[in-house]
Amino acid sequence: MHFRSSLIFGEQTGFALYLATVPRLADAQGLQPVIYIQAMEFSSVAPVASSVDRFFDLYSRYLELMVVDPGYLNNRVPEILFPWDVQQLIAKDEPLLALAQAGRFDFLTENDAEAHQWIQQLYTMRP
Repeated sequence: MHFRSSLIFGEQTGFALYLATVPRLADAQGLQPVIYIQAMEFSSVAPVASSVDRFFDLYSRYLELMVVDPGYLNNRVPEILFPWDVQQLIAKDEPLLALAQAGRFDFLTENDAEAHQWIQQLYTMRP
C-alpha cells in the first residue's frame, strides 16, 4: 500500500528505507507531503514534512546536528538518526500536523501502531 500510494525519491543505501511524496495528498498549489517508509521486517510509515521544500530544510537541520554528533565525529556512525531523533524539528511543521490531525495519512497508517505512536509523539512535541 505504501509504495503504490507514493512517489519514492530517496533511499538509504543498503536498507529498505525510503523517502517519498504522496501525490494524492497534494494541496491546491501541488505541494505534496513527504513520508519516510521503513520496509524492513515490516512496513511502517512516518510523515516527516508537509512539502519537499520543508523536507530539505528539515534534513539540512538534521545534518547540522549530525556533523557535531560525537559518534559521527569519532567513527562516522551518527548517534542521531533521521527521522527518529529529530521529532522536535518535525513537530514545528504545522501544516504537516494539520494533515495528520485531519486524518489525511490514515490510509497509509491503518493497522500500524508504530505510525500512530509517531504521530502522537509529534503532537506532544508541538512548540
